[in-house]
Amino acid sequence: MKRVLLLVGLGLFAVGLFILLLTSNLRGLLNEMRLYQWGFERYGISQAIGIPEQDLLRAARKLVDYFNLKSDSPQVQVSRNGEEIKLFNERELAHLRDVRNLMQRCYQVQWASLAYVLTYLVAGFIWLRRAFLSQMAKAFLFGGLLTILALAAVGIWAAVDFESFFLAFHLTSFRNQLWLLDPTRDYLIAMFPEGFFFHTALFLSGAVIVEAIILASASAVYLWRARGSSAPTALATGG
Repeated sequence: MKRVLLLVGLGLFAVGLFILLLTSNLRGLLNEMRLYQWGFERYGISQAIGIPEQDLLRAARKLVDYFNLKSDSPQVQVSRNGEEIKLFNERELAHLRDVRNLMQRCYQVQWASLAYVLTYLVAGFIWLRRAFLSQMAKAFLFGGLLTILALAAVGIWAAVDFESFFLAFHLTSFRNQLWLLDPTRDYLIAMFPEGFFFHTALFLSGAVIVEAIILASASAVYLWRARGSSAPTALATGG
């Protein structure tokens, strides 16, 4: 029974770690203003839609505040070709409400996965004390490997056919089609073209995979050293 509980806990921890790494990096990336500045510069957004880059950055900051419930509306006044305009239309504002709700659910999942990971670690040390160190290393090793394999699979799909990946993401994330915007009249999609999301997905996958490799490698080294140090003891006692 004890062995079954350890295996179930290990499996759930591996999934929880994967979710925690993914949601934490996603949250950090989407709140990083340097990402938006890079995207605006990389795709020449200011020149393409006639809005000064400082106004674009101000709009991006307003979006971040809105997604984090620090602002009641993402609407912002900007200058376009010398004329003051409201940046988003009603369809865009409705979609942004959906995006905010999605991000809030992401934050909730992040906190839930963090709570499980910490509970697993604390409970393990209370239950097994120092003997839990090897179990913890195995959990981080399996969690890291699961994360690497899952992100590699998704990354290959996105790299081979990002359009189908992008479509599948929207169909599973939203219950309506407000996300279908026209870049010729909707500034939201003009500000954030598909290429921006492609590179964001690459940054996200890369960061998560690197972190997973570090965790898995450190855990593997610990288990290898622990196994090596226990072998002489077992021989000396006739084990």
